[in-house]
Amino acid sequence: AVALVAISVLAHVLNVDAARVSDVGAIPPGLPSLVLPSLSSLGSMLVPAVAVSLIGLIQTAGVSKNTPNTDGSYPDMSRDFTGQGFANVAAAVIGGVPVGGSVSSTALNVQAGARSRLANFVVGPVILTLVLLLSAQVEAIPMSVLASLLVIVGVRAIGVDAIAGVWRSSQQSAAILATTFVGTLVMPIQYAVLLGIALAVVMRLYAQGVEVRSIGIELAEDGRLIEVPAPGQLTPDTVSVIEWLGSLTFAGAQAFEAALPDPGGATGAILVFRVRGQEGPGSTFIEVLRRYHEIARRNGVTVVLAGVGPDLRAQLERTGMLRTLGRENIFPATQIITDATVQAIVESRHRIATADRRRADGAG
Repeated sequence: AVALVAISVLAHVLNVDAARVSDVGAIPPGLPSLVLPSLSSLGSMLVPAVAVSLIGLIQTAGVSKNTPNTDGSYPDMSRDFTGQGFANVAAAVIGGVPVGGSVSSTALNVQAGARSRLANFVVGPVILTLVLLLSAQVEAIPMSVLASLLVIVGVRAIGVDAIAGVWRSSQQSAAILATTFVGTLVMPIQYAVLLGIALAVVMRLYAQGVEVRSIGIELAEDGRLIEVPAPGQLTPDTVSVIEWLGSLTFAGAQAFEAALPDPGGATGAILVFRVRGQEGPGSTFIEVLRRYHEIARRNGVTVVLAGVGPDLRAQLERTGMLRTLGRENIFPATQIITDATVQAIVESRHRIATADRRRADGAG
């Protein structure tokens, strides 16, 4: 602040020919008047408004996650977003520009010694006072002084360690980082941010299809579950258990279907899907499950779900899959993590043993 005032006074005394704040726009005296937004501009402003809103939310999230409280905790992002919404409504009725969490302003406050949210309630009245009483003096500030201040704040705000951490974390994160960075240099920032978001969504969908796998599970003699290779072919009159590690939505469900074991010729087999933690996987998974159940049923194979949570059970009920699979083939999740899977295996083995005895009795 001292440097800003000193250099501005010096430039005025020496009558330096430099661009000033007044060259960008005059600061109107007094408080802004209330004005209703123009509804006629709604159509043309809708897409830019969405882009600006996303930028504001991203900036707010960045500030929240990079500026912890004095006790080391982080702000509630939901409350930050709510505050930003109220602020934008207030700005709209006084002809203000869209507002959001400002990385540069936050960095400047922190570098100036701010330690709590109270700093914002101090800065606000100070700026209001300057605008009301010293607008002419503020207009005389050289733009080069403000530019220098922003450069200093920006350099200090760059988290080299955070950038390096993102770059080293994964190829996807590095690609999104590089694309967004280059985008901000060659296009308006709102479009660069939208490009980064779109790339993140595409990579997320891609990861759901490739960064997932299925595993087999067996029940050991001591009652513990052990991981084994997932079966590619079911065996008649045996119990097989598989678990899907990853998302069961969109591309993940398609990859899940491709990894399912072949039920052909496996009459009397029971396949147990361990689905604990897979809550509300979506319609794609339901259709995959329906198709596989039909193929398994034609081959005399029973499909069992173990570890079904409340949300997944409700989804199965709504889609009719609960009736299709049979309620006796649904084992709900319990507080004991492996309990439902163990129960499903034991019950399935009992069914197969009972069926074998009946066949033996019939043959005798």
